[in-house]
Formats: sequence, structure tokens, C-alpha cells
Amino acid sequence: HQQQHQHHQQQQNCLPARQHFSLQLSQRTDTTIEPALNLIKSLDRELCSTYKMDLVVTDGGTPPLSSTLQIFIQVTDSNDNIPAFLKPQYEAVIAENCPIGTFVTKIEAFDNDVGTNGQIEYFFSEPTNSTYGGIFKIDRRTGEVTVDGTIDYESSSIFHLSVEARDKGIGSIPVDVPLIVKVANINDNSPNILVSTLSSNSVSNKYGNDITVAEVSEGMGAEQLYNNSNNNSTIKYFKMDAKSGAIFANAILDREKVSRVELTIQVRDSSHPQLSSTARVRIHVRDVNDHKPIFFVILPSSSSSSDSEVGTVRAYDDDADPVNNIVRYRITSVQAAATSPPTLSSSSLFSSSSTGLIRTMTSLDREVCALYVLTIEATDGGSPPLTGTTTAKVYIQDRNDNRPIFTWPQSLN
Repeated sequence: HQQQHQHHQQQQNCLPARQHFSLQLSQRTDTTIEPALNLIKSLDRELCSTYKMDLVVTDGGTPPLSSTLQIFIQVTDSNDNIPAFLKPQYEAVIAENCPIGTFVTKIEAFDNDVGTNGQIEYFFSEPTNSTYGGIFKIDRRTGEVTVDGTIDYESSSIFHLSVEARDKGIGSIPVDVPLIVKVANINDNSPNILVSTLSSNSVSNKYGNDITVAEVSEGMGAEQLYNNSNNNSTIKYFKMDAKSGAIFANAILDREKVSRVELTIQVRDSSHPQLSSTARVRIHVRDVNDHKPIFFVILPSSSSSSDSEVGTVRAYDDDADPVNNIVRYRITSVQAAATSPPTLSSSSLFSSSSTGLIRTMTSLDREVCALYVLTIEATDGGSPPLTGTTTAKVYIQDRNDNRPIFTWPQSLN
């Protein structure tokens, strides 16, 4: 209809025939006159396809007599027009996973030429055909574009195609127009859960520390919902942000009671039909130095000689960190249970090693002091360090280092 309307408009643009044609008269030898109609200006069929003229011949009598001859000139077509599209760009939206044969859009073009010169065929451009020829096809005659393959939103959410139109005339020149096909996402994929850990997948035993985040791939227009579906007794220690997926400590954690927790999280999207996914999250509670060393064994012995083993003390630390549970020992004080204690300092009497072994530093005399009470300190390697203390009694062994002394009768001079 539009093409016919275009032709109708163009027919109104016919110029007077005299601007394109001239009449030339030639006298023959028999004195008759021969008229000839000559073309003096090129014709355009699309502007005017038909010309009508009257040729009038008049004699020289009185009164003059005349006759009229109607001349009709039909202008034939030449392929001097290229196809023109009705739109500068075509756009369409199709659903993901739509079946083969689904209608996409119709490309329309017109050509002001007639016959085969005005008959248009539609094709995909060479780059489009090589890239998307297995996904879309176009009807050469009607220009209808349909689906011819699998449409997957996750693989490609938009297609940029190029459609060519060319007529069937000799020397046809193709023209092209862009076609943009957008894919509407449908909910055919469950949410993807990516668990990213914070603080080396551990959390200190302080309330409210962020532990881990579950990230979910976003779907078109889908709001992700997080749900902690673990029902065991450890669930009370944690909470999950329903929007961000972050997991937080919800209570004070004690690594010595709960060192590792395994949670199951469930993620649901808000599309229809609603799809969900689950993931397991392992949480390791990081150790802090909250236990001081506790002495659990003292192996006493007695000695009186210099540089001899007195005994061994042992302490343990419940912290798990290899730095926090390292225990070092030292003697902080020595009390001599004697009326007249030795004049030497405590550090010169006994020493302790990193293993808890206590040794004498000098020879001890039971007759001077038979009992020493040692205060021993055990310190861990945490920051700040914690300390435990205990006491150990060291009894001095007697040895035969005194000869008998007569107390009566007293010797006389």
C-alpha cells in the first residue's frame, strides 16, 4: 500500500511533455511534411511513467481545417532505485528457551522500481549469517525472522544482527539495516552460591564477628533470599543476614567447647517457579589466649649436692594455638624453712629449665636448712601472656658429713 501510495505521489510530478519532447518537421521530396517526435530531456519513470500528447495538423485553406492525433508514451523501468527500509532499525524481544520457529519480527523494505527491479529479497549479512545462522533464519520473500536454534539467556542476552535487502534487477545494490534481538530471562537456573571466607575461614570467640559471606549470582529482577537451614544445636551461635548472605557470630564462642561448626545454607530466588540451592559452610573458631597454664604434676625428689636434679613440674594450657599453649617455667621465690636461713639468694640455690626441671645451683646443707618452699610460675606464649603458679617443697637429704661429738663428759684441760 505504501509503495502504491509512493507511486501515486510521484505520478503527480509529471512535467509538461514539451519539456521532454520536441516536434521536428521534415519536408519530403514529394512536398509532404513528415513530423518526428524527439526526446530532448531524460525521463524518470518513478516521476512520470506515462505521457499523453495531441498532435494537431492544419491545412492552409480558408477556413483552415485540422485533425488531431493522440500520442501515448509509456516509460519503461530501469533498475535505478535501491530498496529502502520502513525503519532505520528493527528491535525485538524473545523469551529464553523459545521453540524453533518462534516469530521474531518482520523486516520490510520497498523499491520504487517495477517488475523484477522492484521485487525485494531479504538475507542476513555475511558476518551475521556465519555467526548466528544456526540460531535465526529469515524468509527471503517475506522478510520474516524466526528462531532456528537454542536461545539461552545465560549464553547471550542480546543479539546484534544485520539484514540485507536487494532487488532482483540487473546490477542490484544491497542495503542493510540493524536488527537487535533481546532475550527475556526465564528462571531456569538455580542460584549459584560462592562461599568467600573472611579472617582465614575462622572467627575469634568474640560476639558479633563476621565469619563468612555467601555470594549468589543475580538473576534478572530476582531478589536473592538467604536461609540458614541447619537445625543442630550449634545454630544458636550464628545468624545470617537475609539480604547480603553474611554469617555472624550470635553468641560468645568458646573454641575449647566448639572448635568447628558445619552449617548448611539455603538460597532461594524470587522468580516463578522459585528455585533454590544449598551449600555447606565449615567454620573454624580461631583460638585466643584465654586459658592460663595449669600445673598437673610435680615429681619431687631430694638432693643436697650441687647441680643435681631436684624434681620436675608440669603444666598444660587448653589453648589450641601453638604459640598460646607454649609453657615456660621459672622460679619466682624460695622460702627456707629454717630458724637461720642461708644467706645466699634464692636464684643462687635453685634453677628451672623450659621443661620444668628444677636443679640445685649449689651444695645444700640439711643441717642448715632441711626444707625449701619454691614458688614456680608457668607462663604461656600468648599476647598478653597468662600465668599460673604453684609451690613445690624440696626436702634436703641427709648425708654422713658430720662426725660424732661428745656432749659428756666435757673434756678437761
